[in-house]
Amino acid sequence: SPDEPRGAGYRDGGGLWAQGAKEIYFIGLIDFLIGFTLKKQAEHLVRAAQGHAEDASCVSPETYAFRQVKFLRDSIFETGGSSHGTLGTLRITQMAGHDLVNMDGPFDLSDPYIVATIGLQRARTPTVRNNLNPKWSCEIVLPINACHRDMQLTLNMMDEDSVAALRGSDDAMGSVEIRVSEILSSSPLQIKDLQLQGVSKGRLSCHIAFEPVAVA
Repeated sequence: SPDEPRGAGYRDGGGLWAQGAKEIYFIGLIDFLIGFTLKKQAEHLVRAAQGHAEDASCVSPETYAFRQVKFLRDSIFETGGSSHGTLGTLRITQMAGHDLVNMDGPFDLSDPYIVATIGLQRARTPTVRNNLNPKWSCEIVLPINACHRDMQLTLNMMDEDSVAALRGSDDAMGSVEIRVSEILSSSPLQIKDLQLQGVSKGRLSCHIAFEPVAVA
């Protein structure tokens, strides 16, 4: 009703004003309501083979959700890209892979990168080309909210397929899961040579630190 309180970005007639800007955004829900059927899955595989896995419209509901969260953080909120959650910030550094499985053999080596996920928050490292023992000097930063306490931090090792039209979408090279509650209670954590799950070989090392929100 007209008397109900409106959010900061509310616009009469629909749409959301971007904070600190003049853009108006409209978010459609029709794609969320379309079932990800076998036909849509096949369409996605075709688009991935054509090199459009990242921008294909025929994706799973989970992928749509990740896209929406990233869009809102980067384009709607004034602190675009901010990684401060209601509880604090998670920082992952000193990342390295050891003796990873080769997904591109026998004449090539994997091009690994790491994807870190908590709930609908996701970030990744750059890709290291042709390396089964990669090291990353970058930092992955994720916001931690109260709803994340009972979730898992998932670290997925992936192989980037640079020629998607020939090889298809990126390949999974194993993953590890760590309870967020364990991170909050034991930070910082030094992970060393943790066995990657779901593959025949490969290990992961990293440093995980939680920074709580400063109390005023």
